[in-house]
Amino acid sequence: WLFPPWALSEVITFAAQWKVGVSTSYAWYLLLAILMISVLHFLLHEFAKYTVFQVAEYASLDAYRAAISHLLNVDLEWHEQENCGNKMQRIAKGSSSINRMLRMYVSLVIESGINVVAILVILGALHPVYSIALLVFFVTYYWLSYQLMKRPARQSTVVNIQFESFSGLAFQVINNIFTVKALRLNDYLLPVLKDQCVHLFEEIRKRIQYFRLRAAVLNIFQEMARILIVGFTCYQIFQGKLEVGILALVLLYFGKVKDAAYELAETSSEWISARIDMSRIHEIMRLVPKVEFSGTSRFDPGWQELCFEHVSFGYGKREILQEFSLRIKKGEKIGIVGMSGVGKSTLVKLLLKVREDYRGDIRFDELSLRDIERGSYIEHVAVVPQETELFNLSLRDNVTCTWGSVDEERFESALKIAQISDFLPKLPHGVISLVGEKGIRLSGGERQRVGIARALYRTPQLLLLDEATSHLDTITEQNIQDAFHSVLEQMTVIVVAHRLATVEKMDRIIVLENGRILEMGTKDELLSLQGQFYQLWMSQMVHSSSSEYSGQNSD
Repeated sequence: WLFPPWALSEVITFAAQWKVGVSTSYAWYLLLAILMISVLHFLLHEFAKYTVFQVAEYASLDAYRAAISHLLNVDLEWHEQENCGNKMQRIAKGSSSINRMLRMYVSLVIESGINVVAILVILGALHPVYSIALLVFFVTYYWLSYQLMKRPARQSTVVNIQFESFSGLAFQVINNIFTVKALRLNDYLLPVLKDQCVHLFEEIRKRIQYFRLRAAVLNIFQEMARILIVGFTCYQIFQGKLEVGILALVLLYFGKVKDAAYELAETSSEWISARIDMSRIHEIMRLVPKVEFSGTSRFDPGWQELCFEHVSFGYGKREILQEFSLRIKKGEKIGIVGMSGVGKSTLVKLLLKVREDYRGDIRFDELSLRDIERGSYIEHVAVVPQETELFNLSLRDNVTCTWGSVDEERFESALKIAQISDFLPKLPHGVISLVGEKGIRLSGGERQRVGIARALYRTPQLLLLDEATSHLDTITEQNIQDAFHSVLEQMTVIVVAHRLATVEKMDRIIVLENGRILEMGTKDELLSLQGQFYQLWMSQMVHSSSSEYSGQNSD
């Protein structure tokens, strides 16, 4: 690619010295050679980009996938403290920066480096001053660019962090669109977004200012260098030491050196910017999953007893569970009730092995839950939370959660027990109907029924129901409970409920207060104590009677 400037300088020299009668073939051959080499250069250049860009895109996608995969293993405690939009923005910018860096390295750094070395050798053969001057220019330009990039780079970090915060809030607004529209939160959320946008733009304005100042200094420097090089060349021509065509050669080669210096400087600035973006994704990749890989022992499906021994747990300084102890026989059905905030749902989290920062111990027979490999344990556990989280997939995929073969008999049984057959005809395409993002096309009760079917399809040994029927009407809940009996015999079931009728048929009912067991027994035993369970039961019975009376009057 350095041949065309030399050939063009030869053509100019030939034209300046040409006389009538002299053959012009030499000039035409040179011009034809310039055309052929230019075509070949562009073809090879684009083919190289085609090859390298595929590698860059694959590396970017692979980094994105790896980051998501890593996030799935990171402890729940970290996820609860981080904004979902922020996490996704970090991953998106970090993975795209890998793409940018690979493209820059191959398409700019390698080609520019080869060009600069070759030009220094060629022009040095004409006069050593050219090599020295261009080398000084190249090094000085790069040094200036690097120094002037420090402040813009720092400002870019500030912009990135603020943009993550801004996009994170915007993501939450769109992600919770139903609540936003239902409560018409526009007047509250839009001013917050606007305020963040104003602050973000101010930081962006500073970044633009720093970058433009840097560009102005570099442009002035390179123009001064170009004039000096041209002046020296003209002087050599006037002295008769160089031919006039050399001026074109020097100008074209200087342009290439200038472009190489500019590209290298821009590559450096882009490299710094990309490194900043990559540092954000590296923060995620450096997170060490503690809970997911804490245990090394396989879970024993033949366990006989689940034991809580003096378990205490809290969020910050707030103690939720205090010296909680309980023994549950395999196959036993346990109901857990109590006022809000006493630790009912916390017990479910601990049994899911998503938190291990508790005191005391949870054991299956003699094996501590902390020592059990989570993957082998969760295979035998299923949970139905109060708010079932669904994916924008088909109803079938949301129940089975597998890309492999589906046990049709088990699938149909799960749908039947969860009473999904009641609303299945309403779906346009039956079980293959998409449920929408977060299951927005289904009601709260319908989503809970999908969650119940999902848990039953897993055929777990340990089934955890955390307010799993809170969105269901009494009749549907009773139908599900009646259908449950045929499958629950083989499972150990722990039911967390606010509605006491949900747990009245449990083998034992635990009443929690301040993170401790206040009362324990069957429904009849607890009612005979006339303690807190009795008071809650009577309160709910009175409320239920009042609701029925009101409903009858409204008829």
